[in-house]
Amino acid sequence: MVSRKITANTNGIPFPFPWSYRSVIGKLNYLEKSSRPDISFVVHQMARYSTKTRHSHGQAIKHLGRYLLGTRHQGIILHPTKPLDLVTYVDADFSGTWDPKYAKDDPDTARSRSGYIVFLANSPLFWSSKLQTIIALSTAESKLISLSETTRFIQSITYLIDEIQDRKLITTSTPKIKCRIFEDNEAALEISRTPKIRPRTRHINVIYHHFRSEVYNERVKVEPIKTTENAADILTKQLDVTLFRKHRLKINGW
Repeated sequence: MVSRKITANTNGIPFPFPWSYRSVIGKLNYLEKSSRPDISFVVHQMARYSTKTRHSHGQAIKHLGRYLLGTRHQGIILHPTKPLDLVTYVDADFSGTWDPKYAKDDPDTARSRSGYIVFLANSPLFWSSKLQTIIALSTAESKLISLSETTRFIQSITYLIDEIQDRKLITTSTPKIKCRIFEDNEAALEISRTPKIRPRTRHINVIYHHFRSEVYNERVKVEPIKTTENAADILTKQLDVTLFRKHRLKINGW
């Protein structure tokens, strides 16, 4: 796995390798979306430099290739359990890739990264790692934005499962699907539960506080979790080997 921060490296050596960077990124995107959520973060980071590609970006792909070669027989091991619970882990990395050296040439480094992974019956169903569309001004705000974006996504899943249950296509001991969302930031948790508008969050009230209705109607329950237990961490930032393997075991099963 790539262990160093991937930057624009605008002054670096131009891409010298005899293979297509974009083509490899396309293959990695397919692999990541189909069976390898453990490489989501690094693949998305490398994809950002498909233009003005440098030697360092090619080296990062080669490093990732060696990791994939060593784990080529692995994918996702599913062990579905009962009841049919929908559980989501959410995380955000506040401006985690910002680098003053390249900020002028790559302003998107100021953007925070959202990551979530949705489990159904203890099996990974969907996952995402992407930059947020607006620039968050604090850690709490970046977490709140990530919570909101994730809630909008899982709404469609809960409605679909409810319809399937109403049509008696599946049976479960739980009559309605509710989603538990795990978040590791206390400020974001408090904001999501309390309707009070604060000066620092007033500007995002209309756009990102809509999901409170889901919390109020008990369709979504936001619960705290320790940062080291938040599986979505693997989708938002570089981790040390021990933590990376811990989250990979939770998600991939190995």
